Amino acid sequence: FRYPESGIEITGVPGRPPTLVLPVDRTVRLKLVADDVIHSFWVPSFLEKRDLIPGVENEIDVNVIEPGEWSGVCSEFCGLDHWKMNFSLRAIPAEEFDAWVRSGGEADA
Repeated sequence: FRYPESGIEITGVPGRPPTLVLPVDRTVRLKLVADDVIHSFWVPSFLEKRDLIPGVENEIDVNVIEPGEWSGVCSEFCGLDHWKMNFSLRAIPAEEFDAWVRSGGEADA
């Protein structure tokens, strides 16, 4: 996950998937990009998914209304390692999110 305005980039490591950190009660526009094959951004608890298609600009607006943590997955079969394509989404109060950004995203939110 990239936060281009702040230079933060979040990647997962084996056994620990990446965590997308978002502020509570702020609409965030996610720009969805795929370089190779079709992927899909899906957080089942949010009941909406959006595909990432190479060469196609796609976006989704997200506004999480309460703090918490949810699981997300790629819901398109994108290759042999598809089963590894999961992530977490953590929503934190806006002030805490702002402090997280100021810290460079280094500390766990």
